[in-house]
Amino acid sequence: GLKYIETFKPERGEVQHIRIMLYGQVGSGKSSLINSLESALRGRITVYYPFVFTDLMGLENQAGVRVDDIRLALQGHVREEYQFDPDNRLSNEDEFYNSSPMLDDITHVLVCVVPANTLNLMADDFIKKMRKVRLAASELGIPQMAVLTKIDEACPEVKSDIKKVYLSKIIKDKVNKTSTSLGIQPNFIFPVKNYHTEVELNSDMDKLILTALKQMLHLGDDFVNMKRLRDWFKPDEPWRKASSDDKDAYLQYISEFKREREEVQHIRTMLYGPVGSGKSSFINTVESALRGRMTGQALSDGIGHDSFTTKFKTHRVKKERGVYYPFVFTDLMGLERRYGVSVDDIKLTLQGHVTEGYKVQRSLSTDNPSYNSSPTLNDKTHVLVCVVLATTMAVLTKIDEACLEVSSDIKKVYRSKIIKDKVSRLSGSLGIQPNFIFPVKNYHTEVELNNDIDTLILTALKQILHFGEDFLDSQFQ
Repeated sequence: GLKYIETFKPERGEVQHIRIMLYGQVGSGKSSLINSLESALRGRITVYYPFVFTDLMGLENQAGVRVDDIRLALQGHVREEYQFDPDNRLSNEDEFYNSSPMLDDITHVLVCVVPANTLNLMADDFIKKMRKVRLAASELGIPQMAVLTKIDEACPEVKSDIKKVYLSKIIKDKVNKTSTSLGIQPNFIFPVKNYHTEVELNSDMDKLILTALKQMLHLGDDFVNMKRLRDWFKPDEPWRKASSDDKDAYLQYISEFKREREEVQHIRTMLYGPVGSGKSSFINTVESALRGRMTGQALSDGIGHDSFTTKFKTHRVKKERGVYYPFVFTDLMGLERRYGVSVDDIKLTLQGHVTEGYKVQRSLSTDNPSYNSSPTLNDKTHVLVCVVLATTMAVLTKIDEACLEVSSDIKKVYRSKIIKDKVSRLSGSLGIQPNFIFPVKNYHTEVELNNDIDTLILTALKQILHFGEDFLDSQFQ
């Protein structure tokens, strides 16, 4: 059993780990079971094993996690760190709701943890609740088994010698009662003793624990290889059509771009968003893509704790010596909750009342030398772009950090359910249509340009220019 576990790998390469959900009443020993497994395996290898446990709040009769939430967790809709509320079901509008779960997110094995010493005391309501959980798993085709804990407290003979577990009539009776109560076959019920007062490992205890774990891995691996599941998670059509071959076309469009109104010198785009969202990096990445080499005129912070932008500054992109592209970016201090630029200053900037070099303060007054009392159309903001972590129109940055699949291959951005989910959530939060939200990866550690990164950046820039032209046209109607 131990050798099998040490060498175990899920058959499907896209599955990083077998996800095992433990459920049971408070005090049944779920957390102790996890600790005991860790103890039995500790020191065997130096990397993580390819399985994980999901440990939910105990299924108390009155309180505890809701069965509806367990069903969502089984389906992979519950994000890490979600605090279960006995009184309220997880809403699909909640930030912890995963609307597009991957195969790694769903539960592959459901394990009921039952304490052998109090089996006879389980209330009917609690047993009904556990059956509902089993029914939800059955509807999804998720395999199930049970672990019978605290066998030493249920049988004195086993307490004195753990090797007698399979000779004990008491334990056999407990297994049969568990089978009858929960509807789980006896051969899928595994008696174990968790580590509790012991200070040294016990090979007989380890054997029981590892036998149960081996069965969990068997069931989980069989489940992820089911044809129905393969069909369920087969690659979807891209949620947005795009081609990396478009880079040259985008470059040509932007290089040849001219304003329809000659009296307007440039399209002015304001970037706004929280500190560390990548506003300055976005400007640098746009310039790098257009100039064909890495640049860094906009000072950006590689850590992102505080804003490097402290003044109102206009960024221009050089086309050739003495010639600039007909668009500019304005980059304000990040929207920190406590010290960032005030919303009043953002409004004044949109209206063109803020002049170049204004040092961001609490609020700009009309008698300040940096206040422009008579702004022209050139001074006003023509496009407002929200830069948000992947985390008007919006640019979704750091998509490689949000999705491992995209991190390994940027071309998969429009096939990624995770990025699609990020776009949908951002649309709901900010009220921006999904087709006006553009996922990008800013240059950060790269030293050479990347066509796929450039294409995403230039796609967003092209839409920014379209928006700016539309706004200027509306000013002359």
